[in-house]
Amino acid sequence: MVVLCRRDRFDRFRQVRTRAEGGDKRFSDPTWKESSLHSSLLKAYLAWGEAVNGLVDKTSLSNIDKTRAHLITEILIDAVAPTNTMLTNPAAVRKFIDSGGQSLCTD
Repeated sequence: MVVLCRRDRFDRFRQVRTRAEGGDKRFSDPTWKESSLHSSLLKAYLAWGEAVNGLVDKTSLSNIDKTRAHLITEILIDAVAPTNTMLTNPAAVRKFIDSGGQSLCTD
């Protein structure tokens, strides 16, 4: 039973990771795969998100309340994505450098 639980968590993590690496355009920059720093940051972000979702799954909430809690946690997880900050977003850093800092001044 423990092996199945671990395998289920691994399968869910792999699905989330595949979604982020393949289908999530926020992580489409090649730096997310090529840089060990960014790759580790992405893995930590995905693991944290999966842990938060796992906490909701373990609650004794009703199905409708679990659905609501998952919506809230997904919003939270998306809000703290490493792509949302200048220093951890490789595309934003590249644009900042290429524009000589002017990318911060545009609307």
